[in-house]
Amino acid sequence: MLYVSHRLDEIPVIADRCTVMRDGRVVAAFARERLRIADLVAQMTGRVLDVEQAPGSRAPGEVVLESAALPELKVQAGRVTGLAGLLGSGTSQLLRRLFGASKSGPAAGPVRVRGRDVRVRHPAEAIAAGIGMVPNERALGLVLGHSVRDNIVLPNLKRFGGLWRMDERAIDRVVRELIAALDLRPGDPDAPVRSLSGGNQQKVVIAKWLAARIDVLLLDEPTQGIDVAAKAHIHRLMRRLADEGGAVLFASSDMRELLSLADTVLPMRDQRIVARLERGAGLSEQAVHDALAQRLEAA
Repeated sequence: MLYVSHRLDEIPVIADRCTVMRDGRVVAAFARERLRIADLVAQMTGRVLDVEQAPGSRAPGEVVLESAALPELKVQAGRVTGLAGLLGSGTSQLLRRLFGASKSGPAAGPVRVRGRDVRVRHPAEAIAAGIGMVPNERALGLVLGHSVRDNIVLPNLKRFGGLWRMDERAIDRVVRELIAALDLRPGDPDAPVRSLSGGNQQKVVIAKWLAARIDVLLLDEPTQGIDVAAKAHIHRLMRRLADEGGAVLFASSDMRELLSLADTVLPMRDQRIVARLERGAGLSEQAVHDALAQRLEAA
């Protein structure tokens, strides 16, 4: 059996032998007894990456996003909040509903953003309220036939001017800064997004929200199907957003990702948040599994 996976924790469990490729060439091979994830990462990327650095304790900031229909949903400034759940649990539907991209799923109802009551009925209202979203399918967050520059500018037209006149110099400056900050490859603002790798496409989706200076970033499976180097970079971006006072809410089916990134984990089951687990106060893999397995009592 030949098995290909970006989920590195699976490799030592499944593989008798692992061959590592980079840039179309074989760069290393390991027998099962010599398999270490850190060595795989180093060979895959050509450099040593810290892929498992857990965040330090962050003091809770103000509640930036909350919902009267879901009392446990309180996303705080300066912190990363994770949604954990099995297929069909409602994590993706909740994020889409908060962004106004769906009317089905968990009943988010009216939400409050930085203390303001906001009714989000479609994405334009979410963006106006300071909410951005990175969907689990990159194509839904991009105009694939357009350039990197156009995709970054698209949700930010008001910032750079209006319908009749745009500040092209300001656009070029911001796009260049984001390309450098996100290590976008190739670093060509005119490159069609369709020509980029999956990891770099994901960076473009994040870049447009960084340009928008949003209050809350929603991410649905943000590192699904991308290589380990891009995954580490996106993790650093999420932490940086929180460190700079933003609020991050992300859904992931990867337990390691949740535990290494999130300050707070909200397990979901049957379209409901069933627990609130805080780093340093009960957050663990076992606690998440227990919350997901528990029977819900009738409301």
